[in-house]
Amino acid sequence: MKVKLLKCLVDQIVAIETASNDDINPDFGINTMETTGAELRSLTEAEKVDLRKGLDELSKEYSDLKVRTIIENLFDNMGVD
Repeated sequence: MKVKLLKCLVDQIVAIETASNDDINPDFGINTMETTGAELRSLTEAEKVDLRKGLDELSKEYSDLKVRTIIENLFDNMGVD
């Protein structure tokens, strides 16, 4: 179940990151990413370790280099330590 939830989260983040201004309202996209980042930053260190491990494993399932890069840089892009 955790893997499916993580994939869902990642797919939503990728969709927002790759959407054009015609696809999604920029303010909505920014607010959504900021809210998501705040939640990720509030995770415990153990949860962050688990999430990073899950992201590393999940990124290998995507063949699109752009998507893999978004996943691999998720912590940095969201301001997560």
